[in-house]
Amino acid sequence: MTEPRDLEAFYDDQNRDMDWAPAVLRPHAATTNAYDDTARLLEKIPTRGKALEIGCGTGKFSVSIADNFDELIGFDISSIAVDRARKMQTEHLPELDKKVTYLATNADGTLPFDDAEFDVVLMIAVLEHVIDVFHVMDEIKRISKPGATLILTVPNAAYLRHIRDLTFGRVPLTGTNTRDIRQWRTAGWDGQHLHQFTKSALNDLFRETGFTAQEWTGDGKWAKYRRWLTNMVGSLTVRATRD
Repeated sequence: MTEPRDLEAFYDDQNRDMDWAPAVLRPHAATTNAYDDTARLLEKIPTRGKALEIGCGTGKFSVSIADNFDELIGFDISSIAVDRARKMQTEHLPELDKKVTYLATNADGTLPFDDAEFDVVLMIAVLEHVIDVFHVMDEIKRISKPGATLILTVPNAAYLRHIRDLTFGRVPLTGTNTRDIRQWRTAGWDGQHLHQFTKSALNDLFRETGFTAQEWTGDGKWAKYRRWLTNMVGSLTVRATRD
């Protein structure tokens, strides 16, 4: 019988052999990913100041956007990922060590930050992994300054491909590219996604927790020409402000 893993152990396993290189961002390309879309939305923020990246992993995205901020803190549930982020940054980009810092903590707990501490909070492909989305959003509001910017990305449950899969009795693949159940045993059920989101559901969540959506976009192949309709993109990325 295999022993159950808690979330920290699960993500430690996922990050143990992770490659490292700064994310190459193409925010205005025809085909984009969530990091590209986040970078594009960051271009529209007038005040940068102090930023927080929730679920920073090994810091690949953190180092690529560091110049946008006066200070950037990244945290992740995986201590292995955080240790690698620190090590790789010091080895390859030591000039960032005074600006970008990392710590290991759990987004489902009380965040170790002061009230109204951050100007910008980033949460890319994380909200679908946490246990309590309401607690996480309440904590983000607490640590954000009034008027602060939140940019987050979640899988889009209303993506037409997912609707097609449901029509034919298949589980939509929101976090993995395979239906091999043996791989799911180690990589998590559908990539360990615990929640599903749509644009309307996120709007409801924002209203409940004190945020207002300002701009929506999405990623995928040729997303630049499809994102005018949110059901045409695989992930939703939204820029919101704290009320």
